[in-house]
Amino acid sequence: MPTAAMGIFGFFTLKGDLPQMTQWIRFDYQEKTEIGTLTGDTVSEYKGGLFDRPQPTGRSMPLADVQLKAPLVPHSIFALWNNFLERAQKESQTLPDVPLYFMKPITSVIGPGQTIYRPRGHHGRVIFEAELGIVLGSTCREISEEEAGQYIFGYTCVNDVTPIEFLFEDKAFQQWTRCK
Repeated sequence: MPTAAMGIFGFFTLKGDLPQMTQWIRFDYQEKTEIGTLTGDTVSEYKGGLFDRPQPTGRSMPLADVQLKAPLVPHSIFALWNNFLERAQKESQTLPDVPLYFMKPITSVIGPGQTIYRPRGHHGRVIFEAELGIVLGSTCREISEEEAGQYIFGYTCVNDVTPIEFLFEDKAFQQWTRCK
């Protein structure tokens, strides 16, 4: 199931005492995929890799002239299970002692306006959930909670889509990857 990622992601910087968010986008323009920033309805093009200090090209264009894509092409997607404490309590779910994760295929990411298709043969219920996507900017391993913020590159909105019957089809083993 595709996960529709909003076409914008950003990271915060401080301007004076106020946080400012730079809105980064990936887009198609004149048959090429580019990266840039979005300010109002104006796209400013950048060259280079998003994680390698991209530089402005000096070219800008109206947002209406570009086709937004997924904000980035992920190398991997880790999802946190049961991260909504109030919902777990409401549904009398036992909270795990440690965070529980599952992976989603990178092919599940699509851009704004793209169609989310039901899996072939599935006619059951599909659940849509708004999620916060955290984009890591560098590799990390076995870090402390206090260190985690140093590795966050930015944030994006994610529409998490689940054909719920697939998850519980086998009572012995929940199908987290299959239903994503």
